[in-house]
Amino acid sequence: MHTINLQIQDDIYESIVEKGLDINTKLKEFIYSLVDDNHLTISEKEANRRVSEAVKRYEKGTGEYVNQEQYNIYANKLRDKLIDKYDNN
Repeated sequence: MHTINLQIQDDIYESIVEKGLDINTKLKEFIYSLVDDNHLTISEKEANRRVSEAVKRYEKGTGEYVNQEQYNIYANKLRDKLIDKYDNN
């Protein structure tokens, strides 16, 4: 593990404290975003909306679904693609 020394102006620090922000979590999120894997990020609100819509489609039987074999093929291809991507970096 490495240590990063961060200097923040007093007024910004006070604002962070007043808002009750978890600075460690925010910094982790920022650092992870620096090494982003090019997938589009979405907000928690958007993720909840998408899951809710998917549940509605499932309940109505209007969604498109794959069987286990089709899923395994997809998952294996995705895994291989990720292995190739990160082995070459």
